[in-house]
Amino acid sequence: MPNMYKPLVPDHDGNMSSLSLERRHSCHLNNEHFCESVNKSLVVSFWRETSRDKWLPANILRFFPPNHFDHVIMLHDASDWSNHPGFQTFIWIRAVNQVRFWYIKRFLPPQILRAYRYIWIIDDDVKFTFDPLVYECVITQLKIPFSSPTRLTGVAYHSITRQDNKSQPNIGRWTNFIEIGPVIVGQSNVWQCLWHYLLPTIGAGYGLDLAWCRMIEELCLDVAQRLKACALLDIFGIHHESKALSGIGDPLNDASVHKKYKTFSVKSKNIGLLADNMQVFNICSSQVEDMTS
Repeated sequence: MPNMYKPLVPDHDGNMSSLSLERRHSCHLNNEHFCESVNKSLVVSFWRETSRDKWLPANILRFFPPNHFDHVIMLHDASDWSNHPGFQTFIWIRAVNQVRFWYIKRFLPPQILRAYRYIWIIDDDVKFTFDPLVYECVITQLKIPFSSPTRLTGVAYHSITRQDNKSQPNIGRWTNFIEIGPVIVGQSNVWQCLWHYLLPTIGAGYGLDLAWCRMIEELCLDVAQRLKACALLDIFGIHHESKALSGIGDPLNDASVHKKYKTFSVKSKNIGLLADNMQVFNICSSQVEDMTS
């Protein structure tokens, strides 16, 4: 059994309580109407001792400030983060040697997910080059349910995820494929739906990315949104700082599990451009600059 403790967060009185939205004055799980009014997004990230030297833990508050984002940090090991500037405001969950979808399935049920605008799933080995608020504005305006920024540098196991400069300037592409990491951004309703189809034996999630765009289309969206479930956004680039696949998890075990998803599997391809100009991006950039200045 993994070494676990109850996730602890300070409530509005400074006391510690288990993971929920109960600490909000306006949100109580016995009155879910108020939970749906939380005007924030949720950032879920996965850390361990080696994360201390990485860009994301050092810059997460600057790029994802708490007035716009709540944070859940999943800890793979026994590392102590009590000196991190987000220690008193982040939610910390520890389960030694576990992996991302194990955490998501057990600790982020739909009644938590529904409170947020977007759910960001972020590995610790990523460096951002853009304002996440601008990103959210663009995917809101273009009605993109499930998306990812593209790779500028670093390891990419699927070439489709690298930034496409052939038709620049270009916001991005509708695709049928979003890689399992290092950054995934989904509408709250999409994550709520997808959560029900995540098998409890999924660990790292390798191979799920070949199926989930089609799953989302067929199981989570209206027919009118077919072929417009997933997008890669070329205008937003990230650096993937790892040089190899994470050693945590068992890809072979995940592969056997994902045979259950084989009817949804696809060969990754681009479907079409998101927009034929940069107008949405430019408007969103101006709006966010005005809001944060």
